[in-house]
Order: sequence, then C-alpha cells, then structure tokens
Amino acid sequence: MSQLSKTELRQQARARLRTLTPAEIAAKSDAIREHLIAQVLDTLPSGSGVALFGGLRFEVDLLTLLPELSDRRLRAFYFRVAHDHMFAVEIASHDDLKRGTLGVWEPEDSLPALTDLSLLKVILTPGLAFDPTNGARLGRGAGYYDRFLSQADLQAHPIGVGFDCQIMTGIPMDLHDVRIHSLATET
Repeated sequence: MSQLSKTELRQQARARLRTLTPAEIAAKSDAIREHLIAQVLDTLPSGSGVALFGGLRFEVDLLTLLPELSDRRLRAFYFRVAHDHMFAVEIASHDDLKRGTLGVWEPEDSLPALTDLSLLKVILTPGLAFDPTNGARLGRGAGYYDRFLSQADLQAHPIGVGFDCQIMTGIPMDLHDVRIHSLATET
C-alpha cells in the first residue's frame, strides 16, 4: 500500500473534523483545556510566556485559557501573520485580538511583536493531523508554524493541540517540517 500524500491526508483530516458537531467541539475543547491547565500551565513558573492559537471553526477553542494564564501570572501570546512569517505578540485580554486575514485570532496591529523569543516557554500548536509515532504535524500547508518553530534562538516547547480524530499515522515529513514532541487531546 502506498503512502498518502499530504494533500490526501489533509482531505481526510478535514473530513474527520467536519463530522464534529459544535457541541462536541465545545465539550472536547473543555477537556483539552483542563488537561493543558493541569499538565502544562500549573507546571510553569510565573512570568512564562505561552503562545495560543484559535479562531477557526474546527479548531480547539483556547480563548478561554486567557483568564487561566492571568490567574497563574503567565504571559499570553498570539501570532500575527505578515508576509510569509508569524510574529508572537503579547496580549492582555481577548480585547487585544481581532480576526486576521486567514480567519484566526490575531493581535491588534498596534501591539508590538516580541523580540526576545526566550520569553516563550510553550507554544500550543494547531494542525490538521498529528502522528504521535514520529512527531509529525500536518499543518494547513503554508508553513507558518514550521518557519516559526525552526528559529535558532527559539527554545520554547511546542505542544500539538487537537482532537483525538486528528491523530493519524503515516504522515510524511519533509526536511523543513518541525516535529512535535507532545500532544494534547481530549483524552
């Protein structure tokens, strides 16, 4: 049996995600947030930076983690996309976010991009599919996260965040693909 291409795997992943109802997405997102609070946020020292994502219909809803970060004195970051790159930007609340051109939550344009990447300790990373056997992450195809995560001065821990239905095996990896060593799902 031949290995499926990334395009074919993206089609499969999108089909799986489309089977989820809004109620299922909400319930699964709640479970994922609880796992992230207990296993990630509660382990970080005060002042640590955590990068979040969100805004797409079939993604885990992480926006409600903002008060949890604040309660733990952790710093919240979202990404702004400009040209072919992503830039981390610190936000104080959801009021600092807007819908970007790709439909995801992005920081307001007036907020400055982070210049000291050492402030980021954890990067919660989206994907269409994840392969826990080899750390492969199947993104949407634009390479934004791979470029960001491959920066030499970035030492943050990337954690793939998705639903159980997004776990697949046999995801091919190209040289530029960055492995995800941790995965958070509803289970």
